[in-house]
Amino acid sequence: MNPMQVVGAVGFQHRRLDIPKELDPLVARIICECWQSDPNLRPSFAELTVALKPLQRLVIPSHQDQSSWPLPQEISVNSSIVNKNHSVSFP
Repeated sequence: MNPMQVVGAVGFQHRRLDIPKELDPLVARIICECWQSDPNLRPSFAELTVALKPLQRLVIPSHQDQSSWPLPQEISVNSSIVNKNHSVSFP
């Protein structure tokens, strides 16, 4: 599919990718909820935070203390540097 076909399939035909059967059921449920066509039916960021919390066990070893992890000061997004105070774009 080219990009415009994807837009048509997702945006107008409400098509979605198949969710793999071996995926954690909680992850599958979150994906389905986020894919709702009606934005009012999608979870809020606060609801996603609560739903994702139990999934940390899959990626964060239980013996590590999260509070000691350094927080990133900047994140690269589409050729832009997003700093905690401002954003700078590069041509």
